[in-house]
Amino acid sequence: FVHSVKMMLDGKFTQMSEPQGAYFFANVSPGKHMLTLDMKTLPIKYIPLIKLQNEVNVAEGTTYILHIPMKLKE
Repeated sequence: FVHSVKMMLDGKFTQMSEPQGAYFFANVSPGKHMLTLDMKTLPIKYIPLIKLQNEVNVAEGTTYILHIPMKLKE
């Protein structure tokens, strides 16, 4: 789908995804963080197939990717 979605890191930092779903948080310290998908910013006809909050473990010098599969509401 082509739509920007708001992502939140640790409940403090927000970022809108690119229309293809990519998002980026700069200057994230290594360790565990909570990544939250803002359900209110999803297209109305889609629902996520994973939890809205996901713990991510960031290591220095790496890129973390969280795929959020969606399905059409019936």
